[in-house]
Amino acid sequence: MRYPRCLLSTLLLTAFSAVIAVAEYNVPLANGLMVRGSVVEIASLNENAFSKGSGTQPTARPIWMIDDGLRRVFVHQQGMVAVKGDGVVPEVPDLQIRLEIPQNVSSSGRFLGSIGAVHGVSDFSDLGRRKIMIPGPSGGSIPIWQGMTEVTARYIKLQSLHASHNYIWEMRIATSSVPQAQLRRILHNRMQPLTYEIRLDLIRLFIEAEMFEAARQELLTTIAEFPDKPNLKKQLTSLVDRQAKQLLLEAQQRRRAGQYELSARMLSEFQTDQIAAVTKLEFSDELVDLQKELQKGPDLVAQLETQIANLPNEQGAAFQGLLTELKEDISPDTISRLSDYIRLGNDEKIPLENRVALAVGGWILGSGSGLQNLALGRSLIQVRDGVAAYLRSEDPGQRQAILDALRKLEGATVENIAKILPLIRPQRPLPEHPEDWVASPETPPGMYRISIPGPDELATEYIVQLPEEYNPLRAYPAVVSLCAPTGIPRAQIEWWSGSYNESLKMRLGQASRQGYVVIAPLWTRPGQRVYEYTEREHHRVMTCLRDAMRRVSIDADRVFLSGHGDGGTAAWDIGIAHPDVWAGVIPISADPSKYIIHYEDNATDLPIYMVFGEMAGSQAPLVRFGYILDDYMTSKHKAMVVMMRGRGPEDFYEEIHHIFDWMALGANRRGPPPKEIDVVTMRGEDRFFWWLEMPQIDPRNDLNPFLWDYVKKRLKGIVRASVAENNTIRITQGPADQFVIWMNPDMGINLNEQVTIRYLSRLTRFDFDGDIKTILEDVRTRADRQRPYWAFVTAP
Repeated sequence: MRYPRCLLSTLLLTAFSAVIAVAEYNVPLANGLMVRGSVVEIASLNENAFSKGSGTQPTARPIWMIDDGLRRVFVHQQGMVAVKGDGVVPEVPDLQIRLEIPQNVSSSGRFLGSIGAVHGVSDFSDLGRRKIMIPGPSGGSIPIWQGMTEVTARYIKLQSLHASHNYIWEMRIATSSVPQAQLRRILHNRMQPLTYEIRLDLIRLFIEAEMFEAARQELLTTIAEFPDKPNLKKQLTSLVDRQAKQLLLEAQQRRRAGQYELSARMLSEFQTDQIAAVTKLEFSDELVDLQKELQKGPDLVAQLETQIANLPNEQGAAFQGLLTELKEDISPDTISRLSDYIRLGNDEKIPLENRVALAVGGWILGSGSGLQNLALGRSLIQVRDGVAAYLRSEDPGQRQAILDALRKLEGATVENIAKILPLIRPQRPLPEHPEDWVASPETPPGMYRISIPGPDELATEYIVQLPEEYNPLRAYPAVVSLCAPTGIPRAQIEWWSGSYNESLKMRLGQASRQGYVVIAPLWTRPGQRVYEYTEREHHRVMTCLRDAMRRVSIDADRVFLSGHGDGGTAAWDIGIAHPDVWAGVIPISADPSKYIIHYEDNATDLPIYMVFGEMAGSQAPLVRFGYILDDYMTSKHKAMVVMMRGRGPEDFYEEIHHIFDWMALGANRRGPPPKEIDVVTMRGEDRFFWWLEMPQIDPRNDLNPFLWDYVKKRLKGIVRASVAENNTIRITQGPADQFVIWMNPDMGINLNEQVTIRYLSRLTRFDFDGDIKTILEDVRTRADRQRPYWAFVTAP
């Protein structure tokens, strides 16, 4: 495909038209994601006729709309699409099977252009029909009967039926959202008579949808009803093989998520009698490889134990504690620390003491430490233990005593402490379960409710759910998920991690499968019904995250912020108000306003994945706030906007697989601090951006959200600073009289040389003395062990 063009007005008219066969493409995005669908270039996401005006329409069409029939994905072509030099995107085959289902569809009446929150939805009947209650103009409910009229492997088309008060409405839902057994019953009832050809179409549909169990059951029935048809039994063997490969992929996914015992059970307990020899070998090879990986650590520790035993008695005794620790904690998650020792531990040319030192240095400082001084290794163990004690202590006097002791230890340098910090356990404990605790759907394993004391406005609590086989020495990605104000945090845990299965004794949701920690803060006050854009709400969310990072092993570079409804609005606002904290932001069914309208510059390097129902609200999102979404469709932004076809404000669980694909991208990791900061602030607590902090912002740029509509002139506080040549930091603009500059080598500053800070005509010079207090206090307060700051200076 070479850049397709089409009028947007024509596209919108097709929303209710018959199925038109169009080419599909696998569109590669710059972040590494592949999005499949038909492609059209458009000029804007803003569908508000009044804001467009009556002038001539723009000729530039910088936005690509990728439509897969279920959803429409909007990205900026220059900023997000990664086409090759020839500008050609490869075409891929369209969906093979489209089953038309006869229903008594409304043929006349009023088209629904937008809908509010759905009041209720019934289950599908065995005829593929359901009743959905939508809000009416007078505040009551209007029943709309919907029927399945088209089924594909990707989506099911639902249309309003004749009994729906003369409303015309078409929507799409994911085929995977209907249980396989129920979908099969519906298709059996609506596709009568079930001829051999229709049976084959059903089998092909289920295979294309990767519903292999439904396909197997359909094939068994077809074999029974048409015994004279050739080759059907061979297809049965093929289907069983596909099911086996599906399980193999799941075992591999669990292994990548650090769930080694579960992966081993899946591989060893699966009955391989009926699968192909090649697939059987793949299972065997995967299991052997996993067992080797699990055994590698204990073998390495046994080798080290022998070497320590051969050291002089006094030397060897000093490392018995570390040896015990290694026996308990060595695993596929931690063995990479010992890479130097793995490579050189058996090299007889290297003295024994040096080889043991390589193991000690690797365990304490991480891979590539290259330590060969055993005495220093012994001291580093004390440094590590002191750092852990400092972070664990809540007594200022005790912390000072620990700090004084650390300063006397060899190896207690800021460089070494920066390496130690990501490798230690979280230093605050998780709550203990009561003695009579029993795992159940109400109290599943790995779920904790934690209260955070404070003043009435700031005291809060949160729920955290750990993944299966949680290891405090493995850094896990995390999702902070905000419920709607009228919802409960527990619902966010269920959405991400799934419900607890008593027979399997685990949660089966996507966060559990993929090894994510889920944090659900109680971010609202009692009785709150909407997001209020207050500092209190921001404080509660950030406090819950910091507390969780002190208790749970979280990869600070892979923390995603999400929410549903007004929780999604809160996630959007909090995300772009504090862009230095997040790996990405995922607002679902959000409704942007106030600060969000003005903060788009803060999001230029922040990946954002927005999900909406294309008919959600009093007006459709592209009518109501398309102009805001346009601000994110630039070459500088990393935003994706997903519109679910024909849908209102929902939680869109069927989008969760795409969301996890997006979160797993290497491009969607928080990187080092940028050398240039160019952001805005309009709220008193939005004053810390990466390495630049403003103790207090200009009152003219501090807008009260409750007085927002009464402020005639809303002034943005523009913040601009950069790391320049010659170890110089320049602050060119900021709504403050004073700034705090936080420093570490990741931002491009050499702390072994003098640092110069320029603010307008004022000059501040800073010489780092190597003291370790700042790095320890920064981690204690911000809880970010991945990217701590080593020093700070106030200027001017």
